[in-house]
Amino acid sequence: MKSIQFDKKRILIIAGLVLLFFLMVDLNSRLNDLYRLTRDRDSMRAEISGLTSTAASIETQIAFATSELAVEKWAREEGMMVMPGDQLIVPISPADATPMPVITAPTEQVKLENWQVWWALFFGE
Repeated sequence: MKSIQFDKKRILIIAGLVLLFFLMVDLNSRLNDLYRLTRDRDSMRAEISGLTSTAASIETQIAFATSELAVEKWAREEGMMVMPGDQLIVPISPADATPMPVITAPTEQVKLENWQVWWALFFGE
């Protein structure tokens, strides 16, 4: 029977190759994590940019809404505020005016045969 000779040099080379293999697997997983995190970072930056511009727009709207100009504009549009020199006109409908009724057309129901219902269920027509 032949005995297998273990040479220190061969054992070190095989151990080095196994170690190199595991290092390459670890490097590959770290690179995948890097790409995933970079992609997530870019999407978060885009979302933050959109939210920042939305916040700026809302702050601008709040600043306008709290100004006296906005209050005056709203009061004039609602007819509650009249400036000196303005004439307030309030339209009044006639007392004998009858509101027009809204007529809706009745919907016709189509009577289907049983086989037509089953056909529509199975074939979607």
